[in-house]
Amino acid sequence: MTDVVGEDDIMAWYKDPKSKEGDDESKAAYARECWKWGGQLAQHLAAQESDDDEEDDDSE
Repeated sequence: MTDVVGEDDIMAWYKDPKSKEGDDESKAAYARECWKWGGQLAQHLAAQESDDDEEDDDSE
């Protein structure tokens, strides 16, 4: 079984303030680490989308 998370789900999670919270300190530390990596992924996806838009403009 493979866990696959769609880009829209990742971006929605990253923008949700609850994504930074945790019930206790160990969960909060894990949530902060996930949020950090989620932010880097969000930047990567935004850059990739920007590159795709530029390619579409060039092809017209």
